[in-house]
Amino acid sequence: MDCRVDNNFSPDAIFYIKSVIENNKNREFLIDSQTGTRLTFEQMHLHAIAIAQDLNRRGIKKGDRVAIVMENSFATALIYFGCLYAGIVTVPINTSLHTEDLNYIVEHSGASLLVVSKNTLAKINIAQLQKKTIKLLMLQMDSNNKDYSTFLEPWDILKLPFDFQFQSFNNVFSDDILTIIYTSGTTSKPKGVVHRIGNLIDNARLFVKFLDLDVRNRFYGILPMTYLGGYYNLLLLPFVAGSSVVISRAFDAQLALEFWKIAKEYDVNTLWLVPSILSILMKIDRSDEGEKFCREKVKKVLVGTAPLTDKLKRDFEQRYNVVMYENYGLSETLFISSNSFAIPQQKGCVGKILPGVEVSILKEDGEVVSSQSEGEIFVRTPYLMKGYYNADTQMPIFIDNKDLFATGDIGIMTESGDLFITGRKKDIIIKGGVNISPAAIEHVLNEYPSVERGVVVGTPHEVYGEDITAVVKFKDEYKSDQNLEKIKNFCNHRLADACKIGQILVIDEFPLGATGKVLKRQIKDFAINRLAHKDIS
Repeated sequence: MDCRVDNNFSPDAIFYIKSVIENNKNREFLIDSQTGTRLTFEQMHLHAIAIAQDLNRRGIKKGDRVAIVMENSFATALIYFGCLYAGIVTVPINTSLHTEDLNYIVEHSGASLLVVSKNTLAKINIAQLQKKTIKLLMLQMDSNNKDYSTFLEPWDILKLPFDFQFQSFNNVFSDDILTIIYTSGTTSKPKGVVHRIGNLIDNARLFVKFLDLDVRNRFYGILPMTYLGGYYNLLLLPFVAGSSVVISRAFDAQLALEFWKIAKEYDVNTLWLVPSILSILMKIDRSDEGEKFCREKVKKVLVGTAPLTDKLKRDFEQRYNVVMYENYGLSETLFISSNSFAIPQQKGCVGKILPGVEVSILKEDGEVVSSQSEGEIFVRTPYLMKGYYNADTQMPIFIDNKDLFATGDIGIMTESGDLFITGRKKDIIIKGGVNISPAAIEHVLNEYPSVERGVVVGTPHEVYGEDITAVVKFKDEYKSDQNLEKIKNFCNHRLADACKIGQILVIDEFPLGATGKVLKRQIKDFAINRLAHKDIS
């Protein structure tokens, strides 16, 4: 089924960026929760100009790539805007990646410059990069550190002079490349997703309008700024809305303990969370501080980047007295759908298809399925990436945004344009010739009281080809009561015969990617290994 609504923005993205600065120049934009420093839109603008002109002075010009391995900070945000102003392409690299993947991305992207901080320097292979023609700048460098003095140059971006003769966005256009975002590379080498300035700005404008986000919203920047969740969702999108952002270090165990304290101190009223963060907050929050704060201050809670179980959504909303608006998109497509305050929410729904975006649910033979039927989700969107980056040509392999793009997700769409994600195409279990989506089984599994999280994978079976194996992590208070047979009976009583669980395994912690998604390939390997050694219950 198709759903298309025309949506054309005017004026263009570059003009819009300039208008955001002009219309909000005296308003706060960036707030540093670690130092208390605050920057207005105009102050950010001046720092961005200084960075852009300094990069040009260093020989970095429009179209060159700058790789950034940085933690969440003012500096990271300002570098992004400085590159935007000069038409320089950013290559954010998540600090959680292995050094081998990190160096691969630097080389594959053809980066002319790599920017690190003192805290992230250890993540890179200096010796390997020295063999290349890559410049290296480090922020907050210790002047006594002489180990890499011939290769490593200090860069204090907050002290760069402003040259008011510098013309920002000179010869920079909406169709120019803004960033190359590399995928996690869990099954192969990371792929570079290339996005244009106009794609990101216009998709953000669409989302901001759909969710009614504006100058009244103050976001909590807790997702890593070196992937789209922190870079796009919690920096560029708030900028487009004229909102402000409290920049915090990326969510970790320490921040979890201070989460509500910092939010309260800096008047945060808009949260953008992922399911793994929801789970952690529910688990470690022992006081009523968060509940009281949400009741009194929080305007909106947005959720995305990974599948959200009905139970987790329901439990979090009930505890904190909020409504969560789940959205759906890919690195390649940006936002495709979202729930909003103006639309009654349906259980398990990731929202309405956004205006100007077309979604088709197709069978394997390419035929459009009937309403309410399951199939692969295909998208036609003006915000589609320009293509995957080709290291040999140093250009993206062009993809036409007029063509349908295969998401790899399995879903259902109603006649009214409500979208439901039911699984991943590559995660489909084929048991005795029957295609089974793990998502429906996981929904039942996660309803069991002692299960903190449950994941379903297919494992080899000599008769059926594949069998259904559940992997569960127990809540702390239930770790002494792990009756797997009761869980299996609970689930199988509620499932169709073809979907019944064959065996259940226990895991201490689920492997998670940078976006909080469960790494199913690793869980599948874990299950196959455990079953091969007959270590099951």
